[in-house]
Amino acid sequence: MNEKIKNILHTAWNEPRHFFFWLAMLSLCGFAVACVGIGLAGPVLLLAFILPASLLCFAVSVPAFILAWIPPVRRVFAWLLGRRYLVLGCVVTLVALFYAVEDWRGRHAWQSFKREQEAKGERFERASFIPPPVPSDQNFFETPLWEDMRFVKSNGTVVWSDTNWGNRVLLSINVPRRYDAPSPGNWANGQHMDLAAWQAFYRGTNNLFAAQGGPPTNYFPVANAPQTSAADVLLALSKFKQNRELLIASCSRPDSRFWANYEDGPGTLLPHLARVKACVQYLSLHADAALKEGDRGTAMEDVKAAFRLIESIRREPTLISQLVRIAALHLTLQPVWEGLADRQWSEAELSTIEDELGKQDFLADYESAMRGERNNCELWAVDFIRKAGIKALDEFGDSSCWAPPYSGWSPRAGSTRTNYPFAGCTRTTCCRWWTCNGASSHPNSRHGRRLLSLSCTDGPMTSSRRCWCQP
Repeated sequence: MNEKIKNILHTAWNEPRHFFFWLAMLSLCGFAVACVGIGLAGPVLLLAFILPASLLCFAVSVPAFILAWIPPVRRVFAWLLGRRYLVLGCVVTLVALFYAVEDWRGRHAWQSFKREQEAKGERFERASFIPPPVPSDQNFFETPLWEDMRFVKSNGTVVWSDTNWGNRVLLSINVPRRYDAPSPGNWANGQHMDLAAWQAFYRGTNNLFAAQGGPPTNYFPVANAPQTSAADVLLALSKFKQNRELLIASCSRPDSRFWANYEDGPGTLLPHLARVKACVQYLSLHADAALKEGDRGTAMEDVKAAFRLIESIRREPTLISQLVRIAALHLTLQPVWEGLADRQWSEAELSTIEDELGKQDFLADYESAMRGERNNCELWAVDFIRKAGIKALDEFGDSSCWAPPYSGWSPRAGSTRTNYPFAGCTRTTCCRWWTCNGASSHPNSRHGRRLLSLSCTDGPMTSSRRCWCQP
């Protein structure tokens, strides 16, 4: 029996048809194991190598098995199998040479491209796109309204000045945990803001909350008897009157810089963006209601404050910041358009609005943001891989989620792709879009942070609820 087994193994090892047949079978087994492993454990670096290796072996073994039935070809394969270690050494040497040459070519092409572009004024240093520090007494964000969002990183851990910042509401037009608020209008489609719907929203059962040890209470204040729709909306929004006044007072500060950790590249935390947009939503509704009540001065204060919020994040070198600015401008233009439609703005007020709009240059800001994304995401990832090795990417998520543009092991010269890490990861390791099962929102989403709650399940991109991420 032992002699028979030896003969079978000898034939499988030395006879070309048997050798390539069993190589194909082992390749299929390796492919199946890799697929099952990825399905159960998610993308793992070892499996990421096994999968393409299995496919490559299968692609080679099948045609070799077919060709091995031709006697002259079979004799050539038998000769090669008799010198398999020499052949293997040659293949390994060729692969190593290929990587070495491609590494040199990629680095040389990148350095040449970089020198050419720098001669034209392009910048590739990440520090050149990071907003410089500003004096505390001139910083728009150095006020009590934003201090709770200040954070530092210690030993890779984020330490917040106020761990409850995610539950703090600065300005809001909505009732907590309600997602059926009326439409804010749409000036681009000629749709006015329906203040009567907002009045019904604030005076309805949406506004009622069960109080401990007492009758239900209102989240927003309401009058005993209905007033005009604008008056009732202004009364409801007076819940945040003090914060609004503090915000308007802080608008006099000429500069702004949030405490973002830009040095972490795609791990940058930007928790203030959600609050900026919420503030502009509040100011837009407040300004519209004030206009309907004939209070142009208050409406103008709201509009100017909204423009200041848009300006406060203008220099941030991230695409999401510019998208928030665009959304905020759309909200700000709602009361501006309605005031124009009703011929309520004075010449002086229109001149102020025109000056604010004249400051906007979203194409130039987009160009700067895309350069910042390139330097703070793609080039950061390349530098990180070079310094720490690809396995260190597990600190942020699965290394297989990264796809920087390479030529060899260096960035491809002239590449304009913007590849975001963690774009195709599994839900246990990466932050995508999620449907929450009772998880609280945590507005600091950014590429590559782990889930705040493990109770989340995959949801569609259009889901109105999602789980946010934490480092």
